[in-house]
Amino acid sequence: MNEESQDFAKLDEFIELFVKPNAKEWDSKNDIPKTILEELGRRNLLGIPILKNYHGGGGKFNDVLQVISKIAKESGALANIVGVHTLSSFCCINEYGTEYQKENFLKDMALGKKLGTVAITETNAGSDVSSIDTVVIKNPTENGWILNGEKTFITNGNKSDIIIVLAKVREDGKDVGDASFIVNTKQKGFEVSEVIDSLGQRGSGLSRIKFNNLNIDEKSMIGKIGDGSKIMLKAIKYDRLVAAIAAISLAKRSLEIAEGHLNERKQFGRPMSKFQALRFEIAKMHTMIYASELMIADSLEELNENSNINTSSAKVFSTDTANYICNKSMHLLGSHSYYKNTVLERLINDVKGYAIAGGTSEIQNVIIAKEILK
Repeated sequence: MNEESQDFAKLDEFIELFVKPNAKEWDSKNDIPKTILEELGRRNLLGIPILKNYHGGGGKFNDVLQVISKIAKESGALANIVGVHTLSSFCCINEYGTEYQKENFLKDMALGKKLGTVAITETNAGSDVSSIDTVVIKNPTENGWILNGEKTFITNGNKSDIIIVLAKVREDGKDVGDASFIVNTKQKGFEVSEVIDSLGQRGSGLSRIKFNNLNIDEKSMIGKIGDGSKIMLKAIKYDRLVAAIAAISLAKRSLEIAEGHLNERKQFGRPMSKFQALRFEIAKMHTMIYASELMIADSLEELNENSNINTSSAKVFSTDTANYICNKSMHLLGSHSYYKNTVLERLINDVKGYAIAGGTSEIQNVIIAKEILK
């Protein structure tokens, strides 16, 4: 997939028709209509990494990142939804699922007929996935499982049709391991208890969800008991790269705004872009973006390895870079940026969410140090 490809033409058309005119309203209402994702599906942009026999595009991970990057420049919230659907939830089924699961879920997900997300985080369990309280027990009257618990900060939790849920498996009153399950949100026992009024990523459907004696089909477990954390940690690995590339797209957009302002605004008889101190700051930010993109590209080779050091390094450096650039761009505009309902306000709020998602910078540093200092 390259800049001249037909798929990119479809993406550019989608962004012009649906994202640019509506991004501000989505942010204001904290809601992105489900039809927007269906439009992406109709353009074959949601199933890029999925094999063609499951209605996917048979593309590469880097192709998906390019789609997310372009969308993020206009809407960080929509990019987040696309990333979680297209990579995190897909990877759980595509890499670890059975043929039955791929046949019954991937096809509709690739076409945008069903939206997916993953549910790991709980009130008392974030990066420490071993602390989850959500639990499944064997259904005593029929084949399958009964799920109970709550999850929070779940991207697109209010509109997803399929949620990959991490839960502890309990037998005879004892926890025997964790597992990942495919949950149909149309089943009785699923509830969206709150759509969170978040500061940024507004419209991404960040939600608190509950499972109350929800029956799960016996064919819905991904992998086996004990595989749950391994599967979800791979999904989080994808999340980190999505956060990195999306954050850098937001940084690029904010830098474009700052550059335009410096070129147009005159002070002391000349454009502000002629002042050396400001020119050096712009050069520094371009260098930071370039370094981030090189780190992200290099970390792609680590996706199928046990190591996480490059992925975490790319994530922490890129999101820290993006936070710096978005805030510095606002500073360069001065009073011209210091009011509500501006693009820069949205960029600053959205980029902070990417620094948190998939584990904060501090968590990434823990991961990095753990692999270095064995």
